[in-house]
Amino acid sequence: MYLRADKDIPLSEEVKKWLGIRFKAIDGESLIQYLLKTPVELLWLGGIGTYIKASTEKHEEVGDRHNDNVRIDACDLKA
Repeated sequence: MYLRADKDIPLSEEVKKWLGIRFKAIDGESLIQYLLKTPVELLWLGGIGTYIKASTEKHEEVGDRHNDNVRIDACDLKA
């Protein structure tokens, strides 16, 4: 298990191919952003937090400061 605050999460060849990146390792917040932007058939966000916003919204308007560093615009979703 890796934490969001981890700075060096190793990536397998399969994960690198799936995410479309060449990095050998990545920090936790960047990994979350890549996962949110990865093509999938279904995206389930059943936990607490707001990870997606409208492109016209500012992070401050969402009201979830904890996720400001990982939040993406809805137009970047591939779900």
